[in-house]
Amino acid sequence: MKIADHPHDRLRERTLIAPKELDALISRVREMKLDPKKTYHYEWPDRGYAVIAPAREGYGKHVVKTVLAPRMKPPGEKVAGIYGAFFDELFCILGGPC
Repeated sequence: MKIADHPHDRLRERTLIAPKELDALISRVREMKLDPKKTYHYEWPDRGYAVIAPAREGYGKHVVKTVLAPRMKPPGEKVAGIYGAFFDELFCILGGPC
């Protein structure tokens, strides 16, 4: 039985981000319509990044592929620049500045 998936494993290894924050991001990503040929990232300021990419290379729905530590450089375009209010609301719900 699989207890956790890759993003949750990396979250525990690399950051102090709460699992509920990643779960909320995963739910939001499922609602989004992103360019199937692009990779994006979401930043938790000073805490880390989530890499958002197509489930299959070059096509399909986007998923959270992994979580990076704050010192790591994320690939792709910052998703908040595209869906700013969408993610600002999420960050506020999770206890960040509103």
